[in-house]
Amino acid sequence: MKRPRRGGEWGGRRRKDKDESNTERGAAHGQILHSRSGSTALPNQEGARDTRQMASVLAVPPWRVIGRERELATIRDFVAGISAGPRSLLLEGALGIGKTTLWRAGLRAAQEHSYHVLSCRPSELESRLAFGAAIDLLAGVDDAVLESLPVPQRHALEVALLRRETSGDAPVQPREAAVGALGAIRMLARSAAVLIAVDDVQWLDTPSARVLAYVIRRLEDERVGLLMTRRDGTESPFRLEQLRPEEESTSLEIPPLTLGALHHLVRERVGIAFPRPTLARLLRTSGGNPFFALEILRSLGDEMPSTAAELPIPGSLRELVAERLATLTPAAREAVLASFALSRPAPAAIESALRAARRSQSGLAAAVEADALELRHGLVQLRHPLIGSTLYDELTPSKRRALHARLAVVSEDPEEAARHHALATSAPDEEVADLLEDAARRARNRGAPDAAAELLDLALSLTPGDLRDTLSRREFALAQDQYVAGDPEGARTRWRRLADEAAPGALRAEALWSLAQFMETRPDVSEPLLAQALAEADGEFALQANVETTWARVAWWASRFGDSETHANAAVELAERTGDPAVLAPALAEAAVVARYRGRRQWRELLDRAVAVERQIESPPPLATLPTMVRALIYLAVGDETEAVRAYVEEVRELARRRGDEWALASILAPLCEFECRVGDLETAAQHLAEGRESMRRAEAWHLVPSYTYDSALIDALAGRVDEARAQAEEALAESRELFPISSRCGWLLGFLALMEGRPGEALDRFEPELDRIRADGLFEPVRLETDLIEALVLLGRLDDAEESLSSFLERGRRVGRQWALAGGERCRGVLLASQGRLDEAAEALEQAVQLSEKLGHTLELGRALLAQGIVTRRAKRKREADEALARALEVFERSGMTLFADRVQAERARIGLRPHAPSELTETEQRVAELAAVGRRNGEIAVELFMSVRAVEANLTRAYRKLGIRSRSELASRLARTRRS
Repeated sequence: MKRPRRGGEWGGRRRKDKDESNTERGAAHGQILHSRSGSTALPNQEGARDTRQMASVLAVPPWRVIGRERELATIRDFVAGISAGPRSLLLEGALGIGKTTLWRAGLRAAQEHSYHVLSCRPSELESRLAFGAAIDLLAGVDDAVLESLPVPQRHALEVALLRRETSGDAPVQPREAAVGALGAIRMLARSAAVLIAVDDVQWLDTPSARVLAYVIRRLEDERVGLLMTRRDGTESPFRLEQLRPEEESTSLEIPPLTLGALHHLVRERVGIAFPRPTLARLLRTSGGNPFFALEILRSLGDEMPSTAAELPIPGSLRELVAERLATLTPAAREAVLASFALSRPAPAAIESALRAARRSQSGLAAAVEADALELRHGLVQLRHPLIGSTLYDELTPSKRRALHARLAVVSEDPEEAARHHALATSAPDEEVADLLEDAARRARNRGAPDAAAELLDLALSLTPGDLRDTLSRREFALAQDQYVAGDPEGARTRWRRLADEAAPGALRAEALWSLAQFMETRPDVSEPLLAQALAEADGEFALQANVETTWARVAWWASRFGDSETHANAAVELAERTGDPAVLAPALAEAAVVARYRGRRQWRELLDRAVAVERQIESPPPLATLPTMVRALIYLAVGDETEAVRAYVEEVRELARRRGDEWALASILAPLCEFECRVGDLETAAQHLAEGRESMRRAEAWHLVPSYTYDSALIDALAGRVDEARAQAEEALAESRELFPISSRCGWLLGFLALMEGRPGEALDRFEPELDRIRADGLFEPVRLETDLIEALVLLGRLDDAEESLSSFLERGRRVGRQWALAGGERCRGVLLASQGRLDEAAEALEQAVQLSEKLGHTLELGRALLAQGIVTRRAKRKREADEALARALEVFERSGMTLFADRVQAERARIGLRPHAPSELTETEQRVAELAAVGRRNGEIAVELFMSVRAVEANLTRAYRKLGIRSRSELASRLARTRRS
């Protein structure tokens, strides 16, 4: 049975669909330029235009997508829904099942909605080129969009996208390009919805995948959609369910064609209607895979089967494609291989590859005519990925090396050329290894440490074994890139090997220091490494300064503050000898930290100088290591100057957001959460807790887990969830016993809970060992647990011990000028004086504590001072004054949501025995909330006006309803009016 000839190597001339004009919405939108018939004119070697049609069985007009009505409807709904906010659609299925056809239908639908379309089609060989997919994805983003970005974001993105030259003096940090990409996409989404489309997401290069994941995760309500395809049996570089809420993400498995759909496909593409038995056999043989089915029919040439038995049963789709490829001319095969292996296969590049292979320039046109290649967006692309991979896999090792050697000369990108040189080499080659090292440096400077690590790994494998110093240098650089790229165990292995095997000297010292700095948190492990590094680095002042800076930090984390001060001073002295601000700034910042712990007033001077020196660093390191971060952390810890604290913290958060530095965000939000608890905003503290934990997870900063567990425990404790607080504090303590800053806080919180529950002995058992340990190690700075220790001593009747501890605490607080310590100390002095029966002096001390706390703006300390004032005044038989103090304390605690203390205040007021105040027994806070609600204010508006959380407003209204005997807000006005008249 003959069919109408549609021959040629891959089908030759086919009947032409009615040609319709291309729709072009501008390169700025990154849209695919594609005629509905798939036709594209190809320039021939003489420069004239080839008018032959290149309609493909895979690139058909939307009304020719056969048997996919359900999938097309899903895609149309997805595209239309982008205008309502972020969403994603993943098309999954077997090779040849038609994912790309449907993906292109999605692009056309987005174009019809006038969306911005950003698309890329990464291939397997491109998956190791830094930002290769991102370059394609953002190719259509206009320069005007980039110019609208903040300068750091614009610079980083332009460097990553090769629109600006890289510089070793100003390398891009890994996250900065992602922040710039997010800014650009948000800018686009302001004018029209955006579709980000990735075909074969499994081949995304790691830096591009990182950029895309960063963008998708941080979308809020922007009109941005993500359309991706993924081949069965491959892994996506990220999981959508981890990036977006489940309800925003859809996965669609593309099923095999039905018998009816296959019938229509064959009739449409081949021009023949087969008998049902023949069609059924074709369906079984191909598994309903449209590409496989058509290739089976094409393998028959001009002879069509008369019966089902005459239909061949090929071994696999790959075998069929290989048979077809065998019919291509050598020049056409070379064009296909070049298109497969080059990252930017423009026609000129393919023609250069043909010249390098001494093949006819007609090879490109022949491959297009044979339906193996097509021209899109000015690039030569494979009709199907299997075409390129099958031909490449058939090459012998020597032919592959020859191919890559030719392409190394053709490629204009240094990184790509270096990779081709490496793939063309079978033995160590010093020149190629040098090229790879240069390419790695370039990738690193573009913000792609993962690509740099891969290039350095290749360079190591090609470095001759007798170049031992070169091998060590490259291995150290590879370890650094692995660490930055998120492979700490790989970095640890290489640093450890260098520490054991490298020749004595600076390089081995750097490896030892890196192990201590980045990998080992236990002082008993890290300090021997630092000691050896210091000895190995003799004469290398910058490296020695870095080692001493790290050692100062390790020592104070171990609460050995005297040793820490010695190392910090040595670090500053060595750093000053270098004249390098990048070395001096962190040394000064560390010295400021230690000086504060040691009670040295010059910590502010050291810190100010560190920040000034930081400004001189041409290419600042990660934010978490800069004095700007250290300043914010110190001011948070001191906590006296609320306005300065917030200004310095906001500066860090803004820098971190601009850089996309999740590590820095996680580092600053943990102490900020505790600070908000002390100033009385539990709701904001809880928001910081959630945001900080998410940043910690994204940055994989797992060393901060105990810090956030402690923060969560503190919030629970103050909110009255005592059991949950105790469990979390125990958990955090178990994880941080050797880390002074966290373990001391956890010990305090457990003792504090025992004290609040009336077990001062148990509290003291927590406080005393901790305080004795840090005092013995040279800490002069007042510690917050000391006020609770003094209160526990008073409750246990150990008044002499309490007086001695209070005297030391106040003396140190005055010496270093800690206002919070003076406020807490005055409260403790009032409690101690009252226990000695000196009630008038106690009242004076507590009034002083109230005034100092009000000035500081520390709600927790103010409420505790008012509570103590009320208790002492009640003991002095001044019931009305006691009730007023306790009423103020209750208002403070209720406004802050601190149920732990609010309940205690209620109990103390009940002991006074006064009749409740009119009207209707409402407290001052309840009265103010009720009056605002009665005039129509919403809960959120009341919260803003009264500086309290929405939850606190709701709680006060609930109590007011109960006391007034009403059930709704509508009854408030009349009920309050009656109580005023009465």
